[in-house]
Amino acid sequence: MSASLRAALGFPLLLSLLLVACGGGGGGDSSGGNSSSASSQPSSSASSSSSSSSSSSSIAWYAYDGSRLPDHAQALDLPDGSHAPFSVSGNTGSYFSITDGSLHLNSINIASAEPLASFANAWPADGSYPKSGSVLFRLAPGTSYTLNRSLDVRLALADSGVAGSQIELRIGKSGDGVQLELWNGATTASKALHTYQLNFTLTSASSGSIAVYVDGSSTPLLTQSGTLRASTSQGDNHIAFGDAHDTTYKSTLDWLIWTRQAYTPAQLSSRLPSGLGTTTGY
Repeated sequence: MSASLRAALGFPLLLSLLLVACGGGGGGDSSGGNSSSASSQPSSSASSSSSSSSSSSSIAWYAYDGSRLPDHAQALDLPDGSHAPFSVSGNTGSYFSITDGSLHLNSINIASAEPLASFANAWPADGSYPKSGSVLFRLAPGTSYTLNRSLDVRLALADSGVAGSQIELRIGKSGDGVQLELWNGATTASKALHTYQLNFTLTSASSGSIAVYVDGSSTPLLTQSGTLRASTSQGDNHIAFGDAHDTTYKSTLDWLIWTRQAYTPAQLSSRLPSGLGTTTGY
């Protein structure tokens, strides 16, 4: 190879070596690496945001969809994915029956039996306050002239081994209205199929506040605060529904759900359990 050719080749080679040493020359690869690194950061942030959003929208529901009798082993869906029955008391006879995926309740022929479906340890019982919860159910009242009421929903909220409070929401027959036991009621909302929401917040074992909403309205139909009704026995902790008094009841219950934290109707919009069917107002 001639000296002139070696000189001609040597300069470009030297220039190339200098560019590589200074980080040049591989521009496409280097730019691609920076682009990959930059895009991975938003991806991580988006993942974190998605996880946070998922967490904030998660509600631990106890859900009864009305498609099985209350004492069926899989009647109630628990927050951990398992199932449990309600405990049924009283002379139930034909009080509970299933038709078209809904629970029908009828005590007209067994008025003194007081049939109830209850689930024990439904609420926290560790003595910590405030304590709150939301109960929702969809109900069509009975219309028979011999009927006195449609449904009672009772919450017993005592802590372990001590006295506590209880709340009872009574749905009257068609046209008779809605009542919180021991307090005045409202003369509206029971004439047709409605979604009821009962919220409570206890500030102590014996006092707190209650609100009842209908069909997702932001304005409560009933409110009450102060000293609450005492539970019937120490440690009494459950949720129950049915005929809590010796009189005649009839209604159709589409579903009943609850959670151990109180939410406003707006906070529950599009956040009820799936598979319930109609959820008017939510």
